[in-house]
Amino acid sequence: MLNNSVELAPGTSYTYFVINSAANNAVVQHFLLTNDYSRTLPETSRVQATNLVPGSPKLSIYAGDEIVGTNVGYGTASAYRAVDPGVFTVTLSFDGQPSPVLVVPNFLIEERDTLNLVVTGVLTGSPALAIMPVEGIHYGGDGRLRAKRR
Repeated sequence: MLNNSVELAPGTSYTYFVINSAANNAVVQHFLLTNDYSRTLPETSRVQATNLVPGSPKLSIYAGDEIVGTNVGYGTASAYRAVDPGVFTVTLSFDGQPSPVLVVPNFLIEERDTLNLVVTGVLTGSPALAIMPVEGIHYGGDGRLRAKRR
């Protein structure tokens, strides 16, 4: 059971991850990330990478030739980066390894997306490495919750 408290600042958006796997001896770990939902230009999207693979080396994620995040350690996230919308081959590499360890073809990034590409799984065994896109949730100017579904 998770028994933890976190302090949240008013007017700030967060993503809270809870992880429990055999790779970290079944210890429940939690990570609180502060989201940056600042406005993007109409023709761009914002994408970041988060490493939630216990015991992994730092990682890098690319959408085609565009850097999403590099040198991302376990339990941390890269800054958001502007990416032009399109269909990409997303690649995941661990720093110091010459070849990608995961390749995801035909990954759609739409105009004005705010995405966090969360890397999950374990280095060996199950569950396998995966990239889970988490879309931004924010409040619009009218105070209504906005969430985009795929």
